[in-house]
Amino acid sequence: MLLLTALLDLGGTRFQAVFLSSVAFGLMHAPPTLVQSVESWPMLLDAASAYAPLFLGQGVIGTFLGVLWLRSGSIVLIALTHAIFNVRTTLLYGL
Repeated sequence: MLLLTALLDLGGTRFQAVFLSSVAFGLMHAPPTLVQSVESWPMLLDAASAYAPLFLGQGVIGTFLGVLWLRSGSIVLIALTHAIFNVRTTLLYGL
């Protein structure tokens, strides 16, 4: 929410701020495979293509949280919503 607020303060539109912060949210939730050094470009491309659907899902969640922030202004609500998504993911896919 800090990035979203900073983007708004810089004069960006609400759409731009939510979009860019959602992309950042998706990238911040990238699996360690993408963050670790890889041995070759094909290995990186395989990891990136495998992450693409998850990245889109994270982007949707980031968009939802961004819009919720703009509407409510409540960091507690954002934290609880994020925690609910984390618990749901853990229950569906395990640790």
